[in-house]
Amino acid sequence: MTPEAFYSRLAADNRRVPGTHLLESGLGTVDLDWWQKQHPKTNLPDDFIALLRLHNGFCLHPDEHTPMGAIRLLPIREIDSASRRLYGKRRCESIPNSWLAITDHPDSARYLILDTSTGCYLDVSPIVPDEAEVVAKNVGEMLDWVNGVVQQWNG
Repeated sequence: MTPEAFYSRLAADNRRVPGTHLLESGLGTVDLDWWQKQHPKTNLPDDFIALLRLHNGFCLHPDEHTPMGAIRLLPIREIDSASRRLYGKRRCESIPNSWLAITDHPDSARYLILDTSTGCYLDVSPIVPDEAEVVAKNVGEMLDWVNGVVQQWNG
């Protein structure tokens, strides 16, 4: 799924039921430059940056009981090492330095990780990070995976 098609679907959902999804404004140069200064040795894939330029994060199906919804793509200023995001540690031996956490999950049981060494997206449980599963090799496949998470959430 293309980012444009994905966001078009979210916009249609919001037209039917306002507030179904929360969409951040697009990524600007200031935030991208800030992030790159914070992570000078890390290169984000071009298609991921293009996704953030459309909307610098989103929250799908938030409600009063689960404010972060089914899944939340972090805005660039919140994207950080998987070790820090999952465990609150600067370094965790079971987590490669190339892993960035790019989502939050309502019960902290599942995270979408971008492996910057391969460009692949991984579904990672903090309890068993060594069982990480590659779920996508590009943004289009990643958005397909996000759609699957939302379908599971909606049951």
